[in-house]
Amino acid sequence: MAFRSRRLEALLGGRVDQLTYEQVAALVDVEEAAEAEDLDYKRELTASDPKGKEELAKDVCSFANHIGGILVIGLAEARGVPSKIMDLDVDWDAWLRHLAQVIGSTTAPPVRYEAYPVRDPEDPKQGFLVLAVPRSPHGPHAVTTPPVKASEKALRYPRRTGSRTDWLTETDVATAYRRRFTEAADRGQRLVDVEREALAGLPASNMPKLLVTMTSEVPGDMPINREAYERHRRAIIQDLLFERVRIGSRRLIAMSDERTMNY
Repeated sequence: MAFRSRRLEALLGGRVDQLTYEQVAALVDVEEAAEAEDLDYKRELTASDPKGKEELAKDVCSFANHIGGILVIGLAEARGVPSKIMDLDVDWDAWLRHLAQVIGSTTAPPVRYEAYPVRDPEDPKQGFLVLAVPRSPHGPHAVTTPPVKASEKALRYPRRTGSRTDWLTETDVATAYRRRFTEAADRGQRLVDVEREALAGLPASNMPKLLVTMTSEVPGDMPINREAYERHRRAIIQDLLFERVRIGSRRLIAMSDERTMNY
């Protein structure tokens, strides 16, 4: 599923998975596009030597351990503000496979991410690469590569802090592990609650029923107000062939007549 961020989409002018070359290039010299807790820039990223691999692992772990974010590769920065286009000129398929191998082998548990090449329409061999890393429900994620420089910190759990990357303390790591297990238990209870309410709302019938319940791993942001309700109601009825939409506990509920066997 594509990484979504209202702040970044407003800044970039579109969804992260649908960015154009012109949209990324337009960030140059834009003060509002400075590096932040959910945004970082690299002029290049080879990840072919120990230092490069450690840096890549640290970047993706720091986003996953915080609120998520994107890494734009191919833009130089000055004091955090994009300053110059540094088009990548790589074998895209081979490079993406290499990055996947590096991230998979240098982070634990492996960080989930999405990679979006943003090609120059005038020369598709060149362009930018956007790495989108959502906030992870499986954190904390650790960097597993041997440290390039000696460090007093034995724990290797990075987290994004403002425009910097800091390392989690032992207390931070313990808190993150507790949050992982607590949120997993909360999701399990959420599934039970949704199923119970769904079953209670079904009319009595001798017909067999299949109940499939899903809940998000990471909490999102979906305000249920009049505008959102009307927009989703139209989409559900037109595209999914349901007949009625009502508001439930922290969700919208779509239903159809029992004779259609669609709920």
